[in-house]
Amino acid sequence: MSHITCPICGKSSFLRNFALEKMGSDIYVYSVKGLGRGKGFETTTSDSILHSPEYREIRRQLAA
Repeated sequence: MSHITCPICGKSSFLRNFALEKMGSDIYVYSVKGLGRGKGFETTTSDSILHSPEYREIRRQLAA
């Protein structure tokens, strides 16, 4: 086996480049706003999936 796939977003990575120890122990969702054409984005709100009650169903699906 040479690749691993994220169960949340589906991104595929080489196993040799996958460093679990560099990953955080929380999963965040966030909203962004554009800063104008070619100027990037800015995070406007951020919330933890693990600690917010509104994401209970997502946590249940990830644990299955």
